[in-house]
Amino acid sequence: MFDAVEAAIVQHARSDSAWWKENSEHICFSGEGALRYIAVLACTAVPEANLDLIGRMLIDSALLASNLSHELGTLMQVAFAGLGPATQDAIQTSILNLHQEIEVEATHRHWVLVAQSKLILAIPCHLRSPASLGVLDKCSQSTWPLERRPTIHMRGGTVGAPFSFEVFLAASDSAVLRLLAHYNGHTRNSFDDFLIGGEREVGWQLKEAASRHPTRFLKFLPGQPAARVSVAPICCRRASCHSRVVATTPSLFAKPSF
Repeated sequence: MFDAVEAAIVQHARSDSAWWKENSEHICFSGEGALRYIAVLACTAVPEANLDLIGRMLIDSALLASNLSHELGTLMQVAFAGLGPATQDAIQTSILNLHQEIEVEATHRHWVLVAQSKLILAIPCHLRSPASLGVLDKCSQSTWPLERRPTIHMRGGTVGAPFSFEVFLAASDSAVLRLLAHYNGHTRNSFDDFLIGGEREVGWQLKEAASRHPTRFLKFLPGQPAARVSVAPICCRRASCHSRVVATTPSLFAKPSF
């Protein structure tokens, strides 16, 4: 039944019927979440005829912070360029003010940046304000790549590394150091990527790489002649120490000498 209601309302919006003109505002700003969801789909299907409604919806901070944020981002993608400059500025101001009323320690506010960034990504690049670009730059320092994806609330699984040990084997020495510097001290504090690990999991991948090419990763230890950094990240020390053990332990299958 819900699918039938959704299809009927979207069809009324497509045909710009008298019924839609009379009821569209009530549906778009209804207190019922299901109706708001259908309204967003309807306006996404026919944005040109509903720019006034769309602008007012995208300025609504409560709506932007709701569970419809992904659908509103899709609506923003198709309609933003058609909105007036004043409305575009007001929308970006609403996005930048999202969740500011919530008192959270600065170290745990990364999720706010991610929520704002997902909406900003829906805005065409050339129409993003300098403040919006600043949020994207700040968020990308700890979350990359930035992607717009629907939120999934019920999940489970095993935490894995953000990349395979093969990345370390294929990367240049300078690239390895940049990766280690990026993940040094990195903790998993994002609900969106809660199955993607941080420093510990990267350390395990480096350990795997070091076990396959021990002598190469010894150079990253502090005090080594070839070391290019004064202090290696914790995960690098852990993996390099493992490589030292591998490099100095005789093989069980080595030919004995007499």
